[in-house]
Amino acid sequence: NGQWQAKLPPVSNMPSSNAGLSEIQINVQTQVNGQAVYRTVKTAVKQYVPSGKLSSNVDSRWHDGLPSQLTFAVELQKEGRFGVNAALTGTDSAGNDILILTSQSAAWLTNESSTISLDLDTAAIKRSGLSAPFKLKALELVDQGQMARLSYQQQALTMSL
Repeated sequence: NGQWQAKLPPVSNMPSSNAGLSEIQINVQTQVNGQAVYRTVKTAVKQYVPSGKLSSNVDSRWHDGLPSQLTFAVELQKEGRFGVNAALTGTDSAGNDILILTSQSAAWLTNESSTISLDLDTAAIKRSGLSAPFKLKALELVDQGQMARLSYQQQALTMSL
């Protein structure tokens, strides 16, 4: 279907460091109009250590009927600087989800302090004229020290007061 998929052997243990890049090279041979065609495809890849993941526990704070802050618990495998990014949508009179804002936050997380909060601009939410249910979309957890996306949820959360 116009796609290639490489199946690599499972890695028995993850590296303790992700310094540097690796390269995958694929040599392809095919026939085009009865003639042999050889191609070499190269791309850079970077392994990362799965240093944390979002817990299903989310604490929400509301102000005047609008969400103002979401606090996410992170299950840590390794301490470090993490970031969370997301988009907030509201519902218009026709029931459509409309983007209100995007927000991002970062913090140094440890086993003793493993939550990260995402502030939501209640003034921007109010100006939008949109109402609940509000939805958190494109929720991303990143390990900033490794420059690695650890998780992504397109439809992360639906909120109503």
